[in-house]
Amino acid sequence: MTKTRKFWALAVCACAIAYRAQAADERQQYIADDISVTIRNKPSNDAESVGAVKSGARVTVLESLGADSFAHIRTADGRDGWITARFLSDQPAAKEQLVLLRQQLDQAHSQAQSLQRDLDAAQQQLAKARPALEMAGENDKLRATIAQREQQVGAFEQQFDAEKARRETLLTGGILVGCGMLLGLLLPWMGSRKKRHSDF
Repeated sequence: MTKTRKFWALAVCACAIAYRAQAADERQQYIADDISVTIRNKPSNDAESVGAVKSGARVTVLESLGADSFAHIRTADGRDGWITARFLSDQPAAKEQLVLLRQQLDQAHSQAQSLQRDLDAAQQQLAKARPALEMAGENDKLRATIAQREQQVGAFEQQFDAEKARRETLLTGGILVGCGMLLGLLLPWMGSRKKRHSDF
């Protein structure tokens, strides 16, 4: 093999390895908390803005310069750019999780109501059938059905209470995170303002 062919073979291998390394670094993450993050054309706060993404938006991380630096991302609509890496999170924003929990809670509540209706119907059926029932086996069967329905209603009520408590905890956590973010934004501003006053 000539030197030229060896060179081109090595160049192709190097390109393939670089492409695989870049593909391995790509992963799905979310914009954290209730904010709007500026996308810049370079990894610098002074770089030109090319748009913004809101919290809850899913982005693909193409490259990261570190948690305290910048990350190269691609948005769902195909825009590429750099954002501050600290705004990325492996989990959706708290408000998105809260919506999901509310949906699960509503579903559990609906199932509990449906079971309660079934229980009421079974009790009415037993009340209507009681005078005509001559066999103890039929009574036992209906009682077993009612007992089963009561257990199911109790289980769904417990699930409903647990989901409600979980939603309240998540809501409290979201409020605390929001307050923390607000303080994180205000303290540097107040410090710089204080410094400007002290310079005078």
